[in-house]
Amino acid sequence: MKRILFVDDDLAVLRGLERVLRAYGDQWKCVFIGNPAEALDLIGTGWPDAVVSDMRMPRIDGIEVLAKARADRPDCARLILSGEVGTGALLPLLAVAHQCIGKPCKADLLVRILTRLLISDDSGTSAKLNEKLRGLLGLPVMPTRHRELSEALNAAPVEREAKVLQALSRSPAMTSKILQAAGCVRLGSAQGVASLTDAIRLLGPETIAALINSDSCRPMSEVDIDLTRRRIWREGAAATAVARAIATVEQCAPEVAAQAVLLTVLSGAGTILLDATWHEDYVSMLAEAETEARDRTVPELERDRFGVSSAEAAARLFRLWGIHDPTVDLVATLDDAGKQTTGTLGPSGIAHIAKALVRMRPGTGLQPDSLDYLVRLGLVDRLPAWEKLAELQSEPEPC
Repeated sequence: MKRILFVDDDLAVLRGLERVLRAYGDQWKCVFIGNPAEALDLIGTGWPDAVVSDMRMPRIDGIEVLAKARADRPDCARLILSGEVGTGALLPLLAVAHQCIGKPCKADLLVRILTRLLISDDSGTSAKLNEKLRGLLGLPVMPTRHRELSEALNAAPVEREAKVLQALSRSPAMTSKILQAAGCVRLGSAQGVASLTDAIRLLGPETIAALINSDSCRPMSEVDIDLTRRRIWREGAAATAVARAIATVEQCAPEVAAQAVLLTVLSGAGTILLDATWHEDYVSMLAEAETEARDRTVPELERDRFGVSSAEAAARLFRLWGIHDPTVDLVATLDDAGKQTTGTLGPSGIAHIAKALVRMRPGTGLQPDSLDYLVRLGLVDRLPAWEKLAELQSEPEPC
Protein backbone atom coordinates (compact mmCIF):
# COMPACT_ATOMS: atom_id res chain seq x y z
CA MET A 1 0.00 0.00 0.00
CA LYS A 2 1.35 3.42 -1.00
CA ARG A 3 1.80 6.04 1.72
CA ILE A 4 0.95 9.69 1.00
CA LEU A 5 1.68 12.69 3.21
CA PHE A 6 -0.44 15.84 2.81
CA VAL A 7 0.86 19.07 4.32
CA ASP A 8 -1.22 22.27 4.56
CA ASP A 9 -1.60 24.83 7.32
CA ASP A 10 -5.26 25.29 6.33
CA LEU A 11 -7.05 22.59 8.33
CA ALA A 12 -10.23 22.99 6.29
CA VAL A 13 -8.30 22.01 3.17
CA LEU A 14 -6.89 18.95 4.94
CA ARG A 15 -10.31 17.87 6.15
CA GLY A 16 -11.66 18.19 2.62
CA LEU A 17 -8.84 16.06 1.24
CA GLU A 18 -9.36 13.48 3.97
CA ARG A 19 -13.05 13.15 3.10
CA VAL A 20 -12.32 12.68 -0.61
CA LEU A 21 -9.49 10.19 -0.14
CA ARG A 22 -11.25 8.05 2.44
CA ALA A 23 -12.73 6.06 -0.45
CA TYR A 24 -9.21 5.05 -1.53
CA GLY A 25 -8.18 3.61 1.83
CA ASP A 26 -7.58 0.18 0.28
CA GLN A 27 -4.95 1.67 -2.07
CA TRP A 28 -3.30 4.48 -0.12
CA LYS A 29 -2.41 5.14 3.49
CA CYS A 30 -2.87 8.91 3.84
CA VAL A 31 -1.64 11.15 6.65
CA PHE A 32 -2.75 14.80 6.91
CA ILE A 33 -0.53 17.24 8.84
CA GLY A 34 -1.20 20.93 9.42
CA ASN A 35 2.14 21.73 11.07
CA PRO A 36 5.03 21.72 8.55
CA ALA A 37 7.58 21.09 11.32
CA GLU A 38 5.80 17.86 12.21
CA ALA A 39 5.75 16.94 8.53
CA LEU A 40 9.53 17.35 8.35
CA ASP A 41 9.89 14.94 11.27
CA LEU A 42 7.75 12.31 9.53
CA ILE A 43 9.62 12.76 6.27
CA GLY A 44 12.85 12.22 8.18
CA THR A 45 11.72 8.69 9.02
CA GLY A 46 11.51 7.84 5.30
CA TRP A 47 7.79 7.06 5.62
CA PRO A 48 6.07 8.67 2.60
CA ASP A 49 5.98 7.35 -0.96
CA ALA A 50 4.52 10.72 -2.02
CA VAL A 51 4.37 14.19 -0.47
CA VAL A 52 1.72 16.74 -1.47
CA SER A 53 2.42 20.10 0.13
CA ASP A 54 0.87 23.56 0.09
CA MET A 55 3.26 26.18 -1.23
CA ARG A 56 2.71 29.15 1.07
CA MET A 57 2.83 28.35 4.77
CA PRO A 58 4.23 30.39 7.69
CA ARG A 59 7.85 29.80 8.71
CA ILE A 60 8.28 26.61 6.66
CA ASP A 61 7.04 26.75 3.06
CA GLY A 62 6.32 23.98 0.57
CA ILE A 63 9.72 24.24 -1.08
CA GLU A 64 11.42 23.49 2.25
CA VAL A 65 9.07 20.55 2.88
CA LEU A 66 9.78 19.01 -0.53
CA ALA A 67 13.50 19.73 -0.23
CA LYS A 68 13.50 17.62 2.95
CA ALA A 69 11.62 14.87 1.09
CA ARG A 70 14.08 14.95 -1.79
CA ALA A 71 17.05 14.74 0.58
CA ASP A 72 15.69 12.00 2.87
CA ARG A 73 13.51 10.02 0.45
CA PRO A 74 14.64 10.90 -3.10
CA ASP A 75 12.49 8.18 -4.66
CA CYS A 76 9.19 9.63 -3.39
CA ALA A 77 6.83 11.62 -5.64
CA ARG A 78 6.73 15.32 -4.71
CA LEU A 79 3.85 17.65 -5.60
CA ILE A 80 3.10 21.29 -4.77
CA LEU A 81 -0.37 22.73 -4.33
CA SER A 82 -0.38 26.42 -5.17
CA GLY A 83 -2.67 29.19 -6.33
CA GLU A 84 0.09 30.73 -8.43
CA VAL A 85 3.66 29.97 -9.52
CA GLY A 86 5.55 33.04 -10.67
CA THR A 87 8.69 32.76 -12.75
CA GLY A 88 10.74 33.98 -9.78
CA ALA A 89 9.79 30.92 -7.74
CA LEU A 90 9.95 28.50 -10.67
CA LEU A 91 13.59 27.37 -10.50
CA PRO A 92 13.66 26.71 -6.72
CA LEU A 93 10.38 24.84 -7.14
CA LEU A 94 11.62 22.66 -10.01
CA ALA A 95 14.66 21.73 -7.94
CA VAL A 96 12.43 19.87 -5.47
CA ALA A 97 8.95 19.32 -7.00
CA HIS A 98 7.99 16.96 -9.80
CA GLN A 99 4.86 18.92 -10.65
CA CYS A 100 2.53 21.66 -9.46
CA ILE A 101 -1.23 21.43 -9.03
CA GLY A 102 -3.57 24.40 -8.91
CA LYS A 103 -5.22 25.26 -5.63
CA PRO A 104 -8.06 24.71 -4.97
CA CYS A 105 -7.72 21.35 -6.69
CA LYS A 106 -10.69 19.33 -7.87
CA ALA A 107 -10.84 15.97 -6.12
CA ASP A 108 -11.09 13.92 -9.31
CA LEU A 109 -8.01 15.63 -10.76
CA LEU A 110 -5.93 14.97 -7.64
CA VAL A 111 -7.00 11.32 -7.54
CA ARG A 112 -6.19 10.91 -11.25
CA ILE A 113 -2.74 12.43 -10.82
CA LEU A 114 -1.91 10.31 -7.77
CA THR A 115 -3.19 7.18 -9.48
CA ARG A 116 -1.04 7.76 -12.56
CA LEU A 117 2.00 8.41 -10.39
CA LEU A 118 1.68 5.63 -7.83
CA ILE A 119 0.09 2.64 -9.56
CA SER A 120 2.96 0.88 -11.27
CA ASP A 121 4.97 -2.31 -11.14
CA ASP A 122 7.40 -2.01 -8.23
CA SER A 123 9.34 -5.21 -8.92
CA GLY A 124 12.67 -5.83 -10.58
CA THR A 125 13.84 -3.42 -13.27
CA SER A 126 10.60 -1.43 -13.07
CA ALA A 127 11.27 -0.57 -9.42
CA LYS A 128 14.77 0.60 -10.31
CA LEU A 129 13.40 2.75 -13.11
CA ASN A 130 10.78 4.33 -10.82
CA GLU A 131 13.48 5.09 -8.26
CA LYS A 132 15.64 6.64 -10.97
CA LEU A 133 12.77 8.78 -12.28
CA ARG A 134 11.80 10.22 -8.92
CA GLY A 135 15.38 11.11 -8.06
CA LEU A 136 15.99 12.74 -11.43
CA LEU A 137 16.42 16.50 -11.80
CA GLY A 138 16.76 16.28 -15.55
CA LEU A 139 18.00 14.14 -18.42
CA PRO A 140 21.55 14.21 -19.80
CA VAL A 141 22.08 17.15 -22.16
CA MET A 142 24.50 17.00 -25.07
CA PRO A 143 26.98 19.93 -24.91
CA THR A 144 26.55 20.96 -28.55
CA ARG A 145 22.77 21.09 -28.16
CA HIS A 146 23.12 23.21 -25.02
CA ARG A 147 25.28 25.68 -26.95
CA GLU A 148 22.80 25.74 -29.83
CA LEU A 149 19.91 26.67 -27.54
CA SER A 150 21.99 29.27 -25.68
CA GLU A 151 22.87 30.91 -29.00
CA ALA A 152 19.25 30.75 -30.19
CA LEU A 153 18.06 32.53 -27.05
CA ASN A 154 20.46 35.38 -27.84
CA ALA A 155 19.26 35.73 -31.43
CA ALA A 156 17.43 38.82 -32.66
CA PRO A 157 13.80 38.87 -31.48
CA VAL A 158 12.42 38.51 -35.00
CA GLU A 159 14.14 35.14 -35.47
CA ARG A 160 14.54 33.97 -31.89
CA GLU A 161 11.45 31.78 -31.58
CA ALA A 162 12.15 29.83 -34.78
CA LYS A 163 15.76 29.23 -33.75
CA VAL A 164 14.76 28.14 -30.25
CA LEU A 165 12.24 25.68 -31.68
CA GLN A 166 14.87 24.29 -34.05
CA ALA A 167 17.40 23.85 -31.24
CA LEU A 168 14.86 22.18 -28.96
CA SER A 169 13.80 19.77 -31.71
CA ARG A 170 17.26 18.24 -31.34
CA SER A 171 17.24 17.99 -27.53
CA PRO A 172 14.70 15.74 -25.76
CA ALA A 173 16.22 16.65 -22.40
CA MET A 174 15.74 20.40 -22.65
CA THR A 175 12.39 20.11 -24.46
CA SER A 176 10.91 17.93 -21.71
CA LYS A 177 12.24 20.22 -18.97
CA ILE A 178 10.71 23.29 -20.62
CA LEU A 179 7.35 21.52 -20.89
CA GLN A 180 7.58 20.55 -17.21
CA ALA A 181 8.33 24.17 -16.27
CA ALA A 182 5.47 25.49 -18.39
CA GLY A 183 3.14 22.95 -16.78
CA CYS A 184 4.12 24.26 -13.35
CA VAL A 185 3.32 27.81 -14.40
CA ARG A 186 -0.02 26.58 -15.77
CA LEU A 187 -0.51 24.60 -12.54
CA GLY A 188 -1.01 21.04 -13.59
CA SER A 189 -1.56 18.62 -16.42
CA ALA A 190 -5.29 19.40 -16.62
CA GLN A 191 -4.24 22.76 -18.05
CA GLY A 192 -0.92 21.46 -19.32
CA VAL A 193 0.91 22.95 -22.24
CA ALA A 194 0.55 20.77 -25.32
CA SER A 195 2.46 23.02 -27.72
CA LEU A 196 6.17 23.69 -27.45
CA THR A 197 5.61 27.10 -29.04
CA ASP A 198 3.11 27.94 -26.29
CA ALA A 199 5.60 26.78 -23.64
CA ILE A 200 8.33 29.00 -25.07
CA ARG A 201 6.03 32.02 -25.14
CA LEU A 202 4.71 31.34 -21.65
CA LEU A 203 8.15 31.13 -20.06
CA GLY A 204 10.00 33.74 -22.11
CA PRO A 205 13.69 33.78 -23.09
CA GLU A 206 15.05 34.93 -19.71
CA THR A 207 13.33 32.13 -17.77
CA ILE A 208 14.34 29.53 -20.36
CA ALA A 209 17.95 30.74 -20.20
CA ALA A 210 17.93 30.47 -16.40
CA LEU A 211 16.37 27.01 -16.61
CA ILE A 212 18.90 25.54 -19.05
CA ASN A 213 21.74 26.94 -16.95
CA SER A 214 20.39 25.34 -13.78
CA ASP A 215 21.46 21.96 -12.41
CA SER A 216 18.55 20.25 -14.19
CA CYS A 217 20.01 20.98 -17.65
CA ARG A 218 23.75 20.83 -17.10
CA PRO A 219 25.51 19.52 -20.23
CA MET A 220 27.31 16.21 -19.86
CA SER A 221 31.07 16.12 -19.64
CA GLU A 222 32.67 15.08 -22.93
CA VAL A 223 34.50 12.26 -21.16
CA ASP A 224 31.13 10.63 -20.35
CA ILE A 225 29.91 10.67 -23.96
CA ASP A 226 30.93 7.43 -25.65
CA LEU A 227 30.09 6.20 -29.14
CA THR A 228 26.79 4.65 -28.06
CA ARG A 229 25.55 7.90 -26.55
CA ARG A 230 26.58 9.82 -29.65
CA ARG A 231 24.66 7.31 -31.74
CA ILE A 232 21.56 7.64 -29.55
CA TRP A 233 21.55 11.42 -29.81
CA ARG A 234 22.32 11.33 -33.54
CA GLU A 235 19.50 8.89 -34.30
CA GLY A 236 17.06 10.86 -32.17
CA ALA A 237 17.80 14.07 -34.04
CA ALA A 238 17.58 12.23 -37.36
CA ALA A 239 14.15 10.78 -36.48
CA THR A 240 12.88 14.27 -35.67
CA ALA A 241 14.18 15.58 -39.00
CA VAL A 242 12.51 12.68 -40.84
CA ALA A 243 9.19 13.34 -39.08
CA ARG A 244 9.37 16.99 -40.10
CA ALA A 245 10.25 16.05 -43.69
CA ILE A 246 7.40 13.52 -43.99
CA ALA A 247 4.90 16.05 -42.65
CA THR A 248 6.18 18.58 -45.20
CA VAL A 249 6.04 16.36 -48.29
CA GLU A 250 2.62 15.02 -47.28
CA GLN A 251 1.42 18.62 -46.91
CA CYS A 252 0.18 18.12 -43.36
CA ALA A 253 -1.40 21.02 -41.51
CA PRO A 254 1.14 23.05 -39.47
CA GLU A 255 -0.33 21.89 -36.15
CA VAL A 256 -0.08 18.22 -37.25
CA ALA A 257 3.54 18.71 -38.31
CA ALA A 258 4.40 20.46 -35.03
CA GLN A 259 2.87 17.69 -32.92
CA ALA A 260 4.56 14.97 -34.99
CA VAL A 261 7.92 16.64 -34.36
CA LEU A 262 7.19 17.08 -30.65
CA LEU A 263 6.15 13.44 -30.21
CA THR A 264 9.31 12.26 -31.95
CA VAL A 265 11.51 14.47 -29.77
CA LEU A 266 9.80 13.40 -26.55
CA SER A 267 10.00 9.69 -27.35
CA GLY A 268 13.76 10.15 -27.71
CA ALA A 269 13.90 11.07 -24.04
CA GLY A 270 13.13 7.45 -23.19
CA THR A 271 16.16 6.15 -25.04
CA ILE A 272 18.36 8.62 -23.19
CA LEU A 273 16.72 7.60 -19.92
CA LEU A 274 17.19 3.84 -20.37
CA ASP A 275 20.81 4.38 -21.41
CA ALA A 276 21.48 6.61 -18.40
CA THR A 277 19.95 4.03 -16.04
CA TRP A 278 21.47 0.84 -17.53
CA HIS A 279 24.27 2.04 -19.80
CA GLU A 280 26.24 -1.19 -20.18
CA ASP A 281 23.06 -3.24 -20.63
CA TYR A 282 21.75 -0.75 -23.18
CA VAL A 283 24.97 -0.99 -25.19
CA SER A 284 24.60 -4.78 -25.14
CA MET A 285 20.94 -4.53 -26.18
CA LEU A 286 21.81 -2.35 -29.18
CA ALA A 287 24.42 -4.89 -30.26
CA GLU A 288 21.76 -7.60 -30.01
CA ALA A 289 19.41 -5.47 -32.12
CA GLU A 290 22.01 -5.42 -34.90
CA THR A 291 21.96 -9.21 -35.12
CA GLU A 292 18.17 -9.53 -34.85
CA ALA A 293 17.27 -6.68 -37.17
CA ARG A 294 14.27 -8.49 -38.72
CA ASP A 295 13.28 -10.95 -36.00
CA ARG A 296 12.91 -8.57 -33.04
CA THR A 297 12.20 -4.86 -32.86
CA VAL A 298 14.19 -2.53 -30.63
CA PRO A 299 11.13 -1.89 -28.41
CA GLU A 300 10.68 -5.65 -27.96
CA LEU A 301 14.30 -6.05 -26.93
CA GLU A 302 14.00 -3.07 -24.55
CA ARG A 303 10.96 -4.64 -22.86
CA ASP A 304 12.83 -7.93 -22.46
CA ARG A 305 15.80 -6.22 -20.81
CA PHE A 306 14.20 -3.35 -18.89
CA GLY A 307 10.50 -4.11 -18.58
CA VAL A 308 9.50 -1.11 -20.71
CA SER A 309 10.22 0.27 -24.16
CA SER A 310 11.99 3.62 -24.42
CA ALA A 311 8.73 5.38 -25.33
CA GLU A 312 6.99 3.82 -22.30
CA ALA A 313 9.88 4.89 -20.06
CA ALA A 314 9.61 8.45 -21.37
CA ALA A 315 5.86 8.45 -20.66
CA ARG A 316 6.49 7.40 -17.03
CA LEU A 317 8.83 10.34 -16.55
CA PHE A 318 6.47 12.81 -18.21
CA ARG A 319 3.51 11.69 -16.07
CA LEU A 320 5.64 12.29 -13.01
CA TRP A 321 6.56 15.74 -14.33
CA GLY A 322 2.95 16.69 -15.08
CA ILE A 323 3.43 17.11 -18.82
CA HIS A 324 0.21 17.38 -20.86
CA ASP A 325 -1.64 14.08 -20.40
CA PRO A 326 -2.93 13.51 -23.98
CA THR A 327 0.56 14.14 -25.35
CA VAL A 328 2.10 11.70 -22.88
CA ASP A 329 -0.47 9.03 -23.75
CA LEU A 330 0.52 9.32 -27.42
CA VAL A 331 4.22 9.05 -26.52
CA ALA A 332 3.54 5.88 -24.49
CA THR A 333 2.14 4.03 -27.52
CA LEU A 334 4.50 5.43 -30.11
CA ASP A 335 6.54 2.24 -30.45
CA ASP A 336 3.48 0.07 -31.20
CA ALA A 337 2.31 0.22 -34.81
CA GLY A 338 -0.89 -1.59 -33.87
CA LYS A 339 -1.88 1.25 -31.52
CA GLN A 340 -1.54 4.04 -34.09
CA THR A 341 -4.65 5.65 -35.50
CA THR A 342 -5.94 4.24 -38.77
CA GLY A 343 -7.72 6.02 -41.61
CA THR A 344 -5.28 8.90 -41.74
CA LEU A 345 -1.60 9.58 -41.12
CA GLY A 346 -1.72 11.60 -37.92
CA PRO A 347 1.06 13.03 -35.75
CA SER A 348 1.74 9.80 -33.83
CA GLY A 349 1.76 7.77 -37.06
CA ILE A 350 4.31 10.13 -38.62
CA ALA A 351 6.47 9.92 -35.48
CA HIS A 352 6.24 6.11 -35.43
CA ILE A 353 7.28 5.75 -39.08
CA ALA A 354 10.08 8.30 -38.71
CA LYS A 355 11.57 6.35 -35.80
CA ALA A 356 11.16 3.05 -37.65
CA LEU A 357 12.93 4.41 -40.73
CA VAL A 358 15.89 5.69 -38.71
CA ARG A 359 16.17 2.36 -36.87
CA MET A 360 16.09 0.45 -40.17
CA ARG A 361 19.44 -1.12 -41.02
CA PRO A 362 20.76 -1.33 -44.61
CA GLY A 363 19.27 -4.26 -46.51
CA THR A 364 16.70 -5.15 -43.84
CA GLY A 365 13.67 -3.07 -44.82
CA LEU A 366 10.98 -1.74 -42.52
CA GLN A 367 9.90 -3.92 -39.61
CA PRO A 368 6.81 -6.05 -40.43
CA ASP A 369 4.53 -4.36 -37.89
CA SER A 370 5.33 -0.89 -39.24
CA LEU A 371 4.92 -2.11 -42.81
CA ASP A 372 1.53 -3.63 -41.95
CA TYR A 373 0.51 -0.27 -40.48
CA LEU A 374 1.25 1.47 -43.78
CA VAL A 375 -0.71 -1.23 -45.62
CA ARG A 376 -3.72 -0.56 -43.37
CA LEU A 377 -3.46 3.14 -44.16
CA GLY A 378 -3.10 2.49 -47.90
CA LEU A 379 0.20 4.38 -47.87
CA VAL A 380 2.72 1.64 -48.56
CA ASP A 381 3.39 3.20 -51.98
CA ARG A 382 4.79 6.28 -50.17
CA LEU A 383 7.47 4.22 -48.42
CA PRO A 384 10.20 4.54 -51.10
CA ALA A 385 9.92 8.33 -51.01
CA TRP A 386 10.07 8.36 -47.22
CA GLU A 387 13.07 6.05 -47.23
CA LYS A 388 14.87 8.58 -49.43
CA LEU A 389 13.94 11.30 -46.95
CA ALA A 390 15.46 9.23 -44.17
CA GLU A 391 18.70 8.89 -46.13
CA LEU A 392 18.80 12.65 -46.73
CA GLN A 393 17.94 13.61 -43.17
CA SER A 394 20.71 11.70 -41.43
CA GLU A 395 22.95 13.78 -39.19
CA PRO A 396 26.56 13.38 -40.33
CA GLU A 397 28.10 16.10 -38.17
CA PRO A 398 29.68 15.00 -34.88
CA CYS A 399 27.62 15.37 -31.70
